[in-house]
Amino acid sequence: MLTRGDFARRIVTPHVASVVHDGVALGARAYLALAAGTVAEVGLGFTPFPQTDRHPDAFQFITVHGRPVDVVADLPRVWLGRGLRPLNGDSFIAREVVITPRDGVVDYMVDGDLYASHGPLTLLVGPTVPILRI
Repeated sequence: MLTRGDFARRIVTPHVASVVHDGVALGARAYLALAAGTVAEVGLGFTPFPQTDRHPDAFQFITVHGRPVDVVADLPRVWLGRGLRPLNGDSFIAREVVITPRDGVVDYMVDGDLYASHGPLTLLVGPTVPILRI
């Protein structure tokens, strides 16, 4: 981001989308990022989804809409599980989120793999998967 190259420009370019969570419309807005998680910590102590442990039947959804410099300033808060300040984003627990992009395409990532959805993208809670410890 310091070099102001094409990659950095793509990362900090907001995308306009409408978001509806559990039937509640947030309306159209320019977002830097939208994130969903079902585990509190995503590695190295970084805890963007601290509420997930209390809601096993839902996921935490975060909208990021602040200026890039302000969002970066909030990263220590996010690392500690305190979330973004309201001027930079919102967070809520949901069972369903529908993202409708203004330009018709939602680019998204799952575990580091990139995908694109043409038209609305719906996020839903799936079944709990038991993990066996031996």
